[in-house]
Parts: sequence; C-alpha cells; structure tokens
Amino acid sequence: MADLGRRAQRGRALISGFEGLEGGTDSTLFLGIGIACAAASGFGYNLGIAVQKRAARTLPEVRGASASVGRAFLQHRGWLVGGGLIGLGWVMRLVALLFTSIAVAVPVSTAFIALQAWFAHRWFGEALRGREWFGTGACILGIALIAFSLDPSHDVSSRTVRIETLLAALAGLIVLSALALLAAKRSPHLAEIALSASAGLLYAGTGTLTKVLGVVVVQERYGLAVLTGLAMAGFAAAATVLIQAAHQRGRSMVMVPVMNVLADGVPIALSGVVFGEAWPAGLPSVLRALAMAAILVGIWALTRAERVE
Repeated sequence: MADLGRRAQRGRALISGFEGLEGGTDSTLFLGIGIACAAASGFGYNLGIAVQKRAARTLPEVRGASASVGRAFLQHRGWLVGGGLIGLGWVMRLVALLFTSIAVAVPVSTAFIALQAWFAHRWFGEALRGREWFGTGACILGIALIAFSLDPSHDVSSRTVRIETLLAALAGLIVLSALALLAAKRSPHLAEIALSASAGLLYAGTGTLTKVLGVVVVQERYGLAVLTGLAMAGFAAAATVLIQAAHQRGRSMVMVPVMNVLADGVPIALSGVVFGEAWPAGLPSVLRALAMAAILVGIWALTRAERVE
C-alpha cells in the first residue's frame, strides 16, 4: 500500500509539476506533450464520428427515446467501434488539457475536421470541390499559425475554476441546445443544421467539464470529480443521441463542421472567464487570433460546401 501511495504521489507530481513554470526545457516539453495529445484527440474523435455515421445509416431511425432503437445501436459492432474511438479521443483531450491551455489544445484538435472531407468523399459519396479543398487548407494553415504562436510561459494549463460562472455557462448551453432541437422539430428542412448545433452545444458542455475534471482531480477533490463525471456523462449521452439523428438526416460535410465549431469554439470562449487562462501578448497574440480565424474560415467553407451527386 505504501508503494502504491508513493506511485500515486509521483503521478500527481508529473501532472502538476509544470504548474508555475516560467519557460525552459520542462515547460516546452509539457507544451509539446499537450499538443501531441490534442492532435491524437482530433484524429481519434473525427475518425470515430465518421465510423459512427457509417453505421448509423444502416440502423433504425432515431426519432425519440426508444429502447429497441437503443439496443440496435448498442449491438452494432461498427457503431461501438466508433464510440470507442470517440472515447479515446476524449481521453487524449483530457490529457492535453492537463498539459496546455484550452486556447492551444482545442484549435489543434478542431483542425482535424479536415479529415471529414476525405471520409465524406471516400465513405459517403460526397463529391469534393474547390471549397472543400480550401477549407482543408485553411484548417492546416491554422495549425501552422498556432505552432508559431506558442509561448511556454503562457500556454500552461490553469488550475482555477470559477464555479458560479461555470454553472451559468452550462445552463446557457442546455437552453440553447433545447432551442436548436425545437427548431429541428418545427422545421424539418433545418434539421440537418439544427440537430448538429444542438449536439455541438452539449458537446461543448462535455468539453468544458473535461477541463474541470482534470483540475479537480489534480486538486484531489474526488467528490467534486465524481459529480463532474456524472454531469459529463449526462451531456455526452444527450449529445450522442442527437448526433445519431443528425447522422441519419444530414451530410457529413455539413453536420460535422457545425457540431465541431460549437463543441470546440465554446470552450475556447469560456477559457478566460471560467478558468482564467492567459492569452499570449504581442506577436504571438496576433498569430493565435489569425490561427483561430483560419480554422473558423475553414470550417465555414466545409459547412457551406454543396453536395454534388
């Protein structure tokens, strides 16, 4: 038992040891680990989404709470594999957020939306045009600009959570998601975008709570960690149901970018007010803003792309 205790202490020291570093080899190493994990997260998540869409097209239509439909999804091997890849992506996102700030980890992960262009063409017969290639290039440019904007003295993970602001933000996400779902039900022609937006807002809650979970675990506040995990599970479960409905009604090149821009953009917007994470100064600040703009333009281009039969 004593040996296990010492190992646990060493593990916590590894995770939190970079806290307060002001640059140097160690902080640069931690930043690199965070970026690598964010990239792995983006790859796993987007691959999982594509695998699940491929499976969902062959499964019963999602129209509401149905035990038989739920069983059909849970018994489908392909859909479960997709879920496993999404779960792996979430784990890598959690690790990334322990080592670097949301403003670095999330854009790197988000830029892998460009993979959807390949999946859409290869798996779903969605022909690619100039706009898709432009969107893919913009996402890649965004990653390159982030690389030039990195500052190890600023881009470290925060250990602060402003609980009141967090709760208000989560409540707002629930309300907005419900309004998007209502729009999908009232206007079927908007279902493709509205369902994706509704799911994306709930995934934004999951992403924000992922950061909270990392903070409270490092602080050894295990009771709060359990509550955070339960809240995350609720957000993720509801979002998963909504995105399956979107899979069955929409195009990959439309629904995935809409979902991702909300799922990843909202946590970035909340990183300062909820977690107090610093933004770089000077030229890195300009490059970081340009990087996020490039990724948003890329996602917009992918979202606006027309399907060619």
